[in-house]
Amino acid sequence: PISEYRLATNSPDATGLCFYHLGTAYKKSRQWKNAAEAYQQAVDRDRTNPLWHFRLAGMCEKLRDWRRAESAYR
Repeated sequence: PISEYRLATNSPDATGLCFYHLGTAYKKSRQWKNAAEAYQQAVDRDRTNPLWHFRLAGMCEKLRDWRRAESAYR
């Protein structure tokens, strides 16, 4: 499903939800960096969804990027 989610995010109208699902697919395949990038795109499109911030922070922790994780938790 990663390829399908990537295709959906290529649209100029891609929503945060599209990037959230892409991030989740990357997370399931243990591709932490790609997951973090996708979750960041989701957050950038809609900063009001706390789950997306939480997922981004979790991936930043996996990458040992403590400052970015702390920022995502806020």
